[in-house]
Amino acid sequence: FFIPSDIHQRTFIELYRMNVPTFMPDARWLIRLPLTTPFGAFTYYGALPPEERADMGSGDAGAIPSSFDAEVESPQTLYHWYHYSDYAHFPHIGHVSSIPDLLHQISTTDFEETAVRMRQHYGLL
Repeated sequence: FFIPSDIHQRTFIELYRMNVPTFMPDARWLIRLPLTTPFGAFTYYGALPPEERADMGSGDAGAIPSSFDAEVESPQTLYHWYHYSDYAHFPHIGHVSSIPDLLHQISTTDFEETAVRMRQHYGLL
């Protein structure tokens, strides 16, 4: 079971490259997890210049978060940035909504087939 944080971003890519079937919280469960552990997922200290944010379609530069700081941002900001992450975009990752869902997916997943599909996808990167 993989819970994302900054220091684990490379671990996620490495597990994927080694074709290790991986399960992790889906976006809704992730934002409900306690943030009392060293979390820092999606922390990024850079930001787009305001003029570029204004050109992103909404006309309101504040409508699209420009970065995520886990210590000060809301769960909605985490939810927004999650959908731009490798965690959300890499196929063949088991996204689970609860412990019972995790156990169900573990019991029904074809691990060999998942590993083959992960290898095929990684070959495209």
